[in-house]
Formats: sequence, structure tokens, C-alpha cells
Amino acid sequence: MSRVNLEYSLQLQTRLFIIREHENLIDDLDSVVLIVNLKTGKVQVDEKTPEPLFTLLSKNLNLISVPLIGIKKLD
Repeated sequence: MSRVNLEYSLQLQTRLFIIREHENLIDDLDSVVLIVNLKTGKVQVDEKTPEPLFTLLSKNLNLISVPLIGIKKLD
């Protein structure tokens, strides 16, 4: 999976999660900043992400990134 595809997939999963769980926050989605460590595959929410999105995503990041687990090789 390429880095572009990984980024797109992560954005899509994040947006779908917010739409399903907290639709009232959808207007703030453009301010979400996620950090992906390409070597380890670890995903974290950057502190630049405003509240309440920061806390919400930090607590639920495993649910969002589960579909991406298992991706070993990045082009």
C-alpha cells in the first residue's frame, strides 16, 4: 500500500467514525491532525487537533486504525 493510499484510508476511517459516532463535530474534521509512524505503523492524534476531537480520537484511535493493521510494506 502506498503512503498516499494509507493517508487516504486513515482519513476515510476517521471521517466515517466521526459521522457515525459524533455527527455534530463534522464541521471540525479539517482541523484533525494525525501522525503516522511509517516504520512501526503507530498512529497518534497530534496536539494541534482541537478539543473535543483530540480526546475523542485519542480514546478511539484503535477502532479507527484497525482496518489498516497488517499493512507491512509501504511503497
